[in-house]
Amino acid sequence: MATIKYYLRERLLPPGERTSPNQAIYSPDHVQRLHLIRALTELGGLSIAEVRAALHAIDQRSKTSCGVVNQLDFLAAASARIQPDAAAHGYVLGFLRHEGDPVQPQDPPVRALANAIALAEKFGLTTSVDLLRHHLRACQVIAQVEPSQDSRNAANPVEHAVMHNLVSDVALLALKRIVVNGSLGRPTKP
Repeated sequence: MATIKYYLRERLLPPGERTSPNQAIYSPDHVQRLHLIRALTELGGLSIAEVRAALHAIDQRSKTSCGVVNQLDFLAAASARIQPDAAAHGYVLGFLRHEGDPVQPQDPPVRALANAIALAEKFGLTTSVDLLRHHLRACQVIAQVEPSQDSRNAANPVEHAVMHNLVSDVALLALKRIVVNGSLGRPTKP
Protein backbone atom coordinates (compact mmCIF):
# COMPACT_ATOMS: atom_id res chain seq x y z
CA MET A 1 0.00 0.00 0.00
CA ALA A 2 2.89 2.37 0.72
CA THR A 3 4.06 1.92 -2.89
CA ILE A 4 0.65 2.87 -4.25
CA LYS A 5 0.58 5.98 -2.09
CA TYR A 6 4.07 6.87 -3.30
CA TYR A 7 3.00 6.48 -6.94
CA LEU A 8 -0.07 8.62 -6.23
CA ARG A 9 2.10 11.35 -4.63
CA GLU A 10 4.47 11.22 -7.61
CA ARG A 11 1.45 11.50 -9.95
CA LEU A 12 2.34 8.29 -11.75
CA LEU A 13 -1.02 6.78 -10.84
CA PRO A 14 -4.30 8.71 -11.01
CA PRO A 15 -6.33 8.88 -7.80
CA GLY A 16 -8.97 6.25 -7.21
CA GLU A 17 -12.62 6.90 -6.43
CA ARG A 18 -12.78 8.11 -2.81
CA THR A 19 -15.08 6.09 -0.57
CA SER A 20 -13.94 7.79 2.65
CA PRO A 21 -11.16 10.20 3.66
CA ASN A 22 -8.64 7.33 3.90
CA GLN A 23 -9.96 4.85 1.34
CA ALA A 24 -10.44 4.65 -2.40
CA ILE A 25 -11.57 2.12 -4.95
CA TYR A 26 -9.21 1.41 -7.82
CA SER A 27 -10.33 0.21 -11.24
CA PRO A 28 -8.72 -2.42 -13.47
CA ASP A 29 -7.14 0.49 -15.35
CA HIS A 30 -5.34 1.47 -12.13
CA VAL A 31 -4.10 -2.08 -11.70
CA GLN A 32 -2.85 -2.16 -15.29
CA ARG A 33 -1.07 1.18 -14.84
CA LEU A 34 0.49 -0.11 -11.62
CA HIS A 35 1.82 -3.16 -13.51
CA LEU A 36 3.26 -0.88 -16.18
CA ILE A 37 4.97 1.34 -13.59
CA ARG A 38 6.48 -1.70 -11.87
CA ALA A 39 7.69 -3.11 -15.20
CA LEU A 40 9.28 0.19 -16.18
CA THR A 41 11.09 0.52 -12.86
CA GLU A 42 11.98 -3.12 -12.20
CA LEU A 43 12.54 -4.50 -15.71
CA GLY A 44 13.39 -1.32 -17.53
CA GLY A 45 15.49 0.20 -14.77
CA LEU A 46 13.92 3.64 -15.18
CA SER A 47 13.99 6.26 -12.45
CA ILE A 48 10.71 7.73 -11.20
CA ALA A 49 11.31 10.86 -13.30
CA GLU A 50 11.91 8.71 -16.39
CA VAL A 51 8.78 6.69 -15.65
CA ARG A 52 6.80 9.92 -15.37
CA ALA A 53 8.12 11.05 -18.77
CA ALA A 54 7.43 7.64 -20.30
CA LEU A 55 3.88 7.55 -18.97
CA HIS A 56 3.31 11.06 -20.28
CA ALA A 57 4.54 10.00 -23.72
CA ILE A 58 2.34 6.90 -23.61
CA ASP A 59 -0.71 8.93 -22.60
CA GLN A 60 -0.06 11.55 -25.29
CA ARG A 61 0.27 8.93 -28.02
CA SER A 62 -2.42 6.50 -26.92
CA LYS A 63 -3.79 6.22 -30.47
CA THR A 64 -0.64 5.02 -32.26
CA SER A 65 2.06 2.75 -30.97
CA CYS A 66 4.83 2.64 -33.55
CA GLY A 67 6.42 6.02 -32.95
CA VAL A 68 6.27 5.91 -29.18
CA VAL A 69 7.70 2.39 -28.98
CA ASN A 70 10.73 3.60 -30.91
CA GLN A 71 11.06 6.69 -28.71
CA LEU A 72 10.57 4.75 -25.50
CA ASP A 73 13.22 2.12 -25.94
CA PHE A 74 13.48 1.60 -22.22
CA LEU A 75 16.30 -0.88 -22.03
CA ALA A 76 18.49 1.43 -24.07
CA ALA A 77 17.42 4.51 -22.14
CA ALA A 78 20.16 4.51 -19.54
CA SER A 79 22.90 4.06 -22.10
CA ALA A 80 21.33 6.49 -24.55
CA ARG A 81 21.47 9.33 -22.00
CA ILE A 82 25.23 9.39 -22.51
CA GLN A 83 26.50 11.06 -25.66
CA PRO A 84 28.06 8.20 -27.60
CA ASP A 85 31.73 8.11 -28.52
CA ALA A 86 31.93 9.62 -32.02
CA ALA A 87 34.05 6.81 -33.47
CA ALA A 88 31.81 4.07 -32.04
CA HIS A 89 28.70 5.94 -33.14
CA GLY A 90 30.06 6.24 -36.68
CA TYR A 91 31.01 2.56 -36.65
CA VAL A 92 27.47 1.54 -35.64
CA LEU A 93 25.82 3.84 -38.18
CA GLY A 94 28.08 2.54 -40.94
CA PHE A 95 27.45 -1.08 -39.98
CA LEU A 96 23.66 -0.70 -39.81
CA ARG A 97 23.46 1.25 -43.05
CA HIS A 98 25.67 -1.33 -44.78
CA GLU A 99 23.24 -3.98 -43.56
CA GLY A 100 20.37 -2.03 -45.12
CA ASP A 101 18.84 -0.54 -41.98
CA PRO A 102 17.79 3.11 -42.50
CA VAL A 103 18.58 4.17 -38.93
CA GLN A 104 18.31 7.59 -37.43
CA PRO A 105 21.59 8.63 -35.72
CA GLN A 106 19.90 9.77 -32.51
CA ASP A 107 17.62 6.74 -32.06
CA PRO A 108 18.12 5.41 -28.49
CA PRO A 109 19.01 1.87 -29.68
CA VAL A 110 21.70 3.25 -32.03
CA ARG A 111 23.18 5.34 -29.23
CA ALA A 112 23.01 2.41 -26.80
CA LEU A 113 24.80 0.10 -29.25
CA ALA A 114 27.48 2.73 -29.86
CA ASN A 115 27.98 3.14 -26.11
CA ALA A 116 28.20 -0.64 -25.66
CA ILE A 117 30.87 -0.88 -28.36
CA ALA A 118 32.84 2.04 -26.91
CA LEU A 119 32.67 0.44 -23.45
CA ALA A 120 33.80 -2.92 -24.86
CA GLU A 121 36.80 -1.25 -26.47
CA LYS A 122 37.73 0.43 -23.16
CA PHE A 123 37.87 -3.04 -21.59
CA GLY A 124 39.91 -4.47 -24.46
CA LEU A 125 37.03 -6.49 -25.89
CA THR A 126 36.67 -6.65 -29.63
CA THR A 127 33.32 -6.29 -31.32
CA SER A 128 33.79 -7.62 -34.82
CA VAL A 129 31.50 -6.93 -37.71
CA ASP A 130 30.93 -10.68 -37.96
CA LEU A 131 29.74 -10.84 -34.35
CA LEU A 132 27.43 -7.85 -34.85
CA ARG A 133 26.13 -9.41 -38.05
CA HIS A 134 25.33 -12.68 -36.22
CA HIS A 135 23.48 -10.79 -33.51
CA LEU A 136 21.62 -8.75 -36.12
CA ARG A 137 20.58 -11.90 -38.02
CA ALA A 138 19.36 -13.55 -34.81
CA CYS A 139 17.29 -10.47 -34.02
CA GLN A 140 15.85 -10.43 -37.54
CA VAL A 141 14.74 -14.04 -37.13
CA ILE A 142 13.15 -13.21 -33.78
CA ALA A 143 11.35 -10.22 -35.28
CA GLN A 144 9.90 -12.45 -38.02
CA VAL A 145 8.55 -15.11 -35.67
CA GLU A 146 7.55 -12.89 -32.76
CA PRO A 147 3.80 -12.41 -32.43
CA SER A 148 2.44 -9.29 -34.04
CA GLN A 149 2.25 -6.20 -31.89
CA ASP A 150 -1.29 -5.62 -33.11
CA SER A 151 -2.57 -3.62 -30.18
CA ARG A 152 -5.68 -2.19 -31.79
CA ASN A 153 -7.97 -4.20 -29.52
CA ALA A 154 -6.08 -3.33 -26.34
CA ALA A 155 -7.53 -0.72 -24.00
CA ASN A 156 -4.37 1.35 -24.45
CA PRO A 157 -2.53 0.29 -27.63
CA VAL A 158 0.64 2.22 -26.84
CA GLU A 159 0.86 0.83 -23.32
CA HIS A 160 0.33 -2.68 -24.74
CA ALA A 161 3.09 -2.25 -27.34
CA VAL A 162 5.52 -0.79 -24.81
CA MET A 163 4.92 -3.66 -22.37
CA HIS A 164 5.32 -6.18 -25.19
CA ASN A 165 8.68 -4.73 -26.20
CA LEU A 166 9.91 -4.38 -22.62
CA VAL A 167 9.06 -7.95 -21.67
CA SER A 168 10.39 -9.33 -24.97
CA ASP A 169 13.71 -7.50 -24.56
CA VAL A 170 14.20 -8.74 -21.01
CA ALA A 171 13.22 -12.30 -22.00
CA LEU A 172 15.63 -12.27 -24.95
CA LEU A 173 18.52 -11.13 -22.76
CA ALA A 174 17.65 -13.73 -20.10
CA LEU A 175 17.53 -16.52 -22.71
CA LYS A 176 20.91 -15.44 -24.07
CA ARG A 177 22.37 -15.59 -20.56
CA ILE A 178 20.89 -19.06 -20.04
CA VAL A 179 22.45 -20.33 -23.27
CA VAL A 180 25.81 -18.70 -22.55
CA ASN A 181 25.85 -20.21 -19.06
CA GLY A 182 25.28 -23.63 -20.61
CA SER A 183 21.91 -24.40 -19.07
CA LEU A 184 20.40 -25.11 -22.47
CA GLY A 185 23.63 -26.13 -24.14
CA ARG A 186 24.90 -24.73 -27.37
CA PRO A 187 22.39 -24.48 -30.19
CA THR A 188 22.85 -26.96 -33.01
CA LYS A 189 23.66 -25.71 -36.48
CA PRO A 190 20.78 -25.95 -38.95
